[in-house]
Amino acid sequence: MRRSLGFTTFTVTLLLITILIGVSLLVGKLMVVDRRITLNEVQYRQALALAELGIADGIGRLAYDASWRTSGSGTTVSSATGSYTLIALNDTALNVGSAVVTPVRVRAQATLADTTAQAAVEVKTVSVNVLAGTPAAPLTVAGGMVIGGNFTAVANPNGGGLGVPLSVWTNDDVGGHGSWQTCHQGDYSAGCSSNLSDNSHKNSDIKDNDPDFPTDLVWYLFNQPDTEEGWLNLEALAVQQVNDCNGLTTASSGLIIVDGDCAMPGEIGSVASPVILIVRDGELTMNGGSVFNGLIFDYSSDPATIVPDAKANGTATVNGALVANFPLEITSGTFNAVYDASVLQNLGSGAAFKRINMVPGSWRDW
Repeated sequence: MRRSLGFTTFTVTLLLITILIGVSLLVGKLMVVDRRITLNEVQYRQALALAELGIADGIGRLAYDASWRTSGSGTTVSSATGSYTLIALNDTALNVGSAVVTPVRVRAQATLADTTAQAAVEVKTVSVNVLAGTPAAPLTVAGGMVIGGNFTAVANPNGGGLGVPLSVWTNDDVGGHGSWQTCHQGDYSAGCSSNLSDNSHKNSDIKDNDPDFPTDLVWYLFNQPDTEEGWLNLEALAVQQVNDCNGLTTASSGLIIVDGDCAMPGEIGSVASPVILIVRDGELTMNGGSVFNGLIFDYSSDPATIVPDAKANGTATVNGALVANFPLEITSGTFNAVYDASVLQNLGSGAAFKRINMVPGSWRDW
């Protein structure tokens, strides 16, 4: 009887020990598997972060040079944590309204330095110009012009159509008691040697009272509505938003918004690196000897009641174009508006005037 009880106790004890050993082995195995899963997840996240860095690099390259594409096996960039290979190729062209847009497909394939994990990220991008298009005339004004000082405009040779010069474009009258003249580019050298129009003879290069003049100059220039949302989009595109023009120099470039009065100090921008300057609800003063290279948009949020002054102290020159959405009065000084094709062409190129946007829904990672 005692032998039977002892054997039973031994058997039960052995069985319990066996169960405990089995449970311990199972728990240990599960912990090892869980650790491997966690390690794999960490390594994948590291590889994914490296691939996302590659995508940021690719988008940055496109922002610097919109024509950048890869060929063959792509471009490989290495670091201490691993490497990624960039591929940038044109995707299928899309019709957006009357325009044809070709997205660029950017892909980054990343591998950790110890080759334990890989990840890939892909996205489609489109290049967006800050400026929708350059104005047809060096002076494009809603509400007409009143000239009280000396004024010279050098025409866009093709502003009214191929071979048709255009100096001033407005939906109202051009007049005043000042001295003004317009001429071809070949006849201008700090003054007009031969006039197209002047204060006694207004010819076809002065296109005033035009019923087809744009009703929204914000949309005409930037493809943005003149609404709070449209201005928020423009502010996001701006490289600077300031209260005056004091800090602007020849090194300035890109879209700059001035909320306040703008007294131009010396020269702003250059032919190779011009400026798009928006002066919102502020007076525009071009001091003697000041030169502006680019496009000025003199903007009033309420043209019916807010009509800022525009004046030149001494002689001031705009190489490019001046646009205003309110009746423009040049009350004093000497002002030259010179259509410069090189300046205006450069407003549509370069990183300062382009933004790279990701196409919604095109992000993929694996």
